[in-house]
Amino acid sequence: RTVRAACLPGGDSALQWAMSLFPGVVADPDVLATSLSNVNLVLHPPGALLAAAWTEATGGDYRFYVDAMTPAVARVLTGLDAERRAVAKVLGHELPSLLDEMARVGTVDPQAAERADVVAAIRGGEANKAIKGPDSIEHRYYREDIPYGLLPFTVLAGIAGVPVETADALLKLGCVAAGLDPVTGLDRVRLGLEDCGLDELIAMVRA
Repeated sequence: RTVRAACLPGGDSALQWAMSLFPGVVADPDVLATSLSNVNLVLHPPGALLAAAWTEATGGDYRFYVDAMTPAVARVLTGLDAERRAVAKVLGHELPSLLDEMARVGTVDPQAAERADVVAAIRGGEANKAIKGPDSIEHRYYREDIPYGLLPFTVLAGIAGVPVETADALLKLGCVAAGLDPVTGLDRVRLGLEDCGLDELIAMVRA
C-alpha cells in the first residue's frame, strides 16, 4: 500500500522526512501528479450528488460505496476519471485509472481492478464496505470535495486547455444543491493562478 507525495520547489527536505517517517510514502515528480491522483476527487462528488435525496431522507443511513454505487453513478465516475487523466496527460503525467489507483492505496482488490468493472470493484472493496453515506448536505463530501476538489480541478483543466464537461456539470449542480458559492473555494484567484498559462504552471511546480 502506497501513498503519493510531492513538494513544491524548495520543499525537498520535508518530502524526505515524510518518506523516512512513513514507509508507505512514495515520491512523485510534482504536486500536480499527487493532486490529480486524489481518488476522492472522482469518488465523492458523483456519488454524493446523485444520492443527495437519499442523504437528506435517511440522514446517511446507507452504505456509500455499496448501496450508492450503481451503474449510473459508475458511468459518471468513469467520465470524470477520463477527464482527470486527460488533464494530467497535458500536464505531463500518465496516471493510472481510478480502480488502479484505489488498488494502489488498498481500497480495491487488485484483481477486481484488472477486471475493470467499476461497480463490482468498488462495492467489493473491504476497506470501504461499511462506510455510511453523508449524514447531511453539510458533510465534507459536499463542503470540501466540491469547492476544494472539483473547482481547482476545473481551474487546472482550463489552464491545460482540456474540456471537462462532466466536472463542470457536477460543479455547477453541486454548488446549487449544496448552496455553495464557488468563490469561497479554490478558484483561480485563491490559487494565485489568475494570469498563469500552461508553461508558467509547470515551471511553478518544477522549477
